[in-house]
Amino acid sequence: MKVIKKILLILLVLFVIAQFFGPKKNLGEMASMDAFYAETKAPENIKVILKESCNDCHSDVTRYPWYNNITPVNYW
Repeated sequence: MKVIKKILLILLVLFVIAQFFGPKKNLGEMASMDAFYAETKAPENIKVILKESCNDCHSDVTRYPWYNNITPVNYW
């Protein structure tokens, strides 16, 4: 039983330490999307659709869910 407790304690410590390390997040500005909109001359209704449906994943401004701050999860 002592061995299992030691292993669990070591895993817990490693999990806590791992929280300080993680992948770089995609947190930029909307400048690239503004340039895209200006270059393509997209109508306002198309801009609204793109902003609501596509900007989150396909821009430099990604809104990450809360669980993306937990280290084993944020690598996917």
